[in-house]
Amino acid sequence: MLRLIHFDVYCGKIMKKIGLTGNDTCIRCLEKETIKHLMMDCPNTQEIWWTINVNTNEINANLGINLSREKLEIRADLL
Repeated sequence: MLRLIHFDVYCGKIMKKIGLTGNDTCIRCLEKETIKHLMMDCPNTQEIWWTINVNTNEINANLGINLSREKLEIRADLL
């Protein structure tokens, strides 16, 4: 959770920004790879969540994907 809050997850967007790769596309579906894409939007990820019988609405709520950084930091402090 702490790494997510600080955007310290190596997705295509961040790797391109820091010069580790030349593109920011997902190697699985060729869409732009962001942290949200890795956790929720990629069809491959959705299939994995479905396979292990996890409700993606619960993941969104638990990870706070749509929360502001300030609210995420408060949530992390509480944890």
